[in-house]
Order: sequence, then C-alpha cells, then structure tokens
Amino acid sequence: MIFTKNRKRGKAIDFFSISSVTKYVSPLEDFLEETKMSPTAFGVKAKAEPNFVFTLRAGRECREDVQERVTEFMDNYKKDQNDGS
Repeated sequence: MIFTKNRKRGKAIDFFSISSVTKYVSPLEDFLEETKMSPTAFGVKAKAEPNFVFTLRAGRECREDVQERVTEFMDNYKKDQNDGS
C-alpha cells in the first residue's frame, strides 16, 4: 500500500492508493520469503532478467502477459516443490 500525505491549507489529507504494481509485488514478495529464493535468482528463473524484482520494487509496471507468465512460474515452482517433497 502506498501512503501519500498532502498538506493543503494547514490540513493534513491522508489518502491511500493500491496500484497494480503493489498488488502484483506483494504476492511476489511472499513467494520470495516462503521459498527463500533471492530476488536475483527469481528474476533469472522467472523471466531471464536478474534485475526484474528490483525494478518492480522501484515501481516498474509490467504488462498483463508478463504478470501471468511470472504468476504461472510461481505456481509451477510451488507445485514442483510440493511434488518433490
């Protein structure tokens, strides 16, 4: 969740915005924590792009097809880990 504070005429106006980037990055961060995979390894395995997670954290937006492909990677990775256990 992105928090932005705006001051207008001495009043503090607080408002919250959940961008599509934040909605997408949150499950990705959960995946990294759960699997103990490094952001660089994830980028390489999911998209052949080592800086992928870092650029998302910095606010990069990605197309829906990329989101779907990366989500599919996470789902398949979890399934493979469960099948191998």
